Amino acid sequence: MRVVILGANGLLGQSLLSLPTIKKHTIFPLDQQELDITDTKAVVQRFDEIEPELIVNVAAFNAVDMAESSAEGRQSAFRINADAVGVLAKVAHTVGATFVHYSTDYVFDGTSEVPYIETDTPNPLSVYGESKCKGEEYVLREIDSGLKGYVIRTSRLFGGANTKRHGKESFPDLVLRLCGEKRRLEFIDGFEIASPTFATDLAVASLELIASSVPVGLYHRTNSGEASWYAFASEVIASSRQYTIDYTDSSRTHIDLVKISSLPSRPAPRPKYSVLGTTKVAPLRPWQEAVREYMSQRDRAII
Repeated sequence: MRVVILGANGLLGQSLLSLPTIKKHTIFPLDQQELDITDTKAVVQRFDEIEPELIVNVAAFNAVDMAESSAEGRQSAFRINADAVGVLAKVAHTVGATFVHYSTDYVFDGTSEVPYIETDTPNPLSVYGESKCKGEEYVLREIDSGLKGYVIRTSRLFGGANTKRHGKESFPDLVLRLCGEKRRLEFIDGFEIASPTFATDLAVASLELIASSVPVGLYHRTNSGEASWYAFASEVIASSRQYTIDYTDSSRTHIDLVKISSLPSRPAPRPKYSVLGTTKVAPLRPWQEAVREYMSQRDRAII
């Protein structure tokens, strides 16, 4: 199968490319330097050349605060997360390719007290959330017209395939970097609750979804469970070999991890609670297990 991966240098793109199952296919990993997805003419021409059977779009504008605080950021968010996605879905339909697109928990407003399921109505708080929501709409509209496609919502992606070189620093790596710089760390607790998701788990789940006989449409795929940033950081430190929040363990460096109830004001509002519930397929393993596996991989890589 001829497979195009857009946004191939990002965390999820690299995780997909590292899977043995994907290596059985003819892969065309394309990042912004190879294909500007906002250039419709270039997209059409490239896909005509490749004749892809599967197109996986992991490209996105995810500078949440920049999208909120500047006209340029807003324009970029809608151009990349919405308009380009609509074009990609239409071109995929035209060439007869299966199309997979990723979205976010930020399409919800966070007022729920239970996990959001696939049939819940989005109500984004931020420009970023609005742009991702619009991208979803374009793909789902094309699916209704006959495209074989999937929209996969996820949240709090972490892993080791990507670092600051190609995008945002993965949260566990941020926590460990801060542990090396200071002994007191503060993270919010009680709001911004979501489901941390291991990029490798999401990559595997995505390929399984594509290969299965499940209907086309919208799916939630995150590691199961929920966490604040404080709980996420706690699990990272507890799973590390070098640091601890337990004073009784003298073999590791002690970190004071402190709960806080607020952060300095940021341009973009965040949902208070945006856990994604999975109702259409089997849930993924708990996020804590995934963090422990990632930390073990990280330790082996360092050794």
